[in-house]
Amino acid sequence: MPPKKIPEIAFFDKKRRVHTDKEHEKYFDSDRLYRKGRFSRMKPEEINIVLFNNKLLVKKSFTGRNKVDKFYTELICLHRLRELSGVPDIVLVDYRALTIYMSYIDGVVVSWKRVGNLTGLNTNISDKPLEDFRTLLNRIHDKGVMIYDLKGSNMLMNKKGCYLIDFADSVYFESFVSRLMLKRRIKELKKMELEIEKYRGKLQVN
Repeated sequence: MPPKKIPEIAFFDKKRRVHTDKEHEKYFDSDRLYRKGRFSRMKPEEINIVLFNNKLLVKKSFTGRNKVDKFYTELICLHRLRELSGVPDIVLVDYRALTIYMSYIDGVVVSWKRVGNLTGLNTNISDKPLEDFRTLLNRIHDKGVMIYDLKGSNMLMNKKGCYLIDFADSVYFESFVSRLMLKRRIKELKKMELEIEKYRGKLQVN
């Protein structure tokens, strides 16, 4: 059980830029910090950044009608994927509050949704790391997990590599793969291709 009080020190906006006060800026890459201009906060009741034992964690609380299902789905999927380097690690779990504290990943998203159904793209991402997402997705599938909510805003990158996050809407299955799962795996890989091509096509650049 986590301590009762773990201080929330920062939050994300929808482009996954970090907002914090001067006291806590030292914990973040300066390139990720955002101070000026308009922004939309990312899920203020659900996603926040906390400081625990001098380490940054993402606090993810589950709300809404399907909060219990989503909480346990994310927990089970992250547990299954615990040996992979491209997903968050579980650090603490509060079962009563339906909250998971996971490792903070300092990275930029490949893309995000903009007004009018356009896509905002990060321009400082090379093709090589984008190719690495295919490999990571295949490894996730091999562990018996289908993401389902695959999109550019859940694809993170930094100098160390690529990451996939948000498994609350995923599906997990046993070691055998049914025809349905095979079809879903092909569909998900095609969706990954679409996200990569969306970037290469430069639909809308930030």
